Amino acid sequence: MDFPKQQSTHDEEYSLEGPHANPFEPFSYEEACDYAETHDLSDEDCDLINFYFTLLED
Repeated sequence: MDFPKQQSTHDEEYSLEGPHANPFEPFSYEEACDYAETHDLSDEDCDLINFYFTLLED
């Protein structure tokens, strides 16, 4: 599964545009993780899931 590559900065969070929308919004975090595990997605894809659910530390 290919997700768009996006770089995020703290400036985006406080800009008029706001942060990027979560492409996984229809799913809960658990559902997204189950999907990633079921389809054996790469660590990079799992990091992206974590990023959009704001679980990665800066």
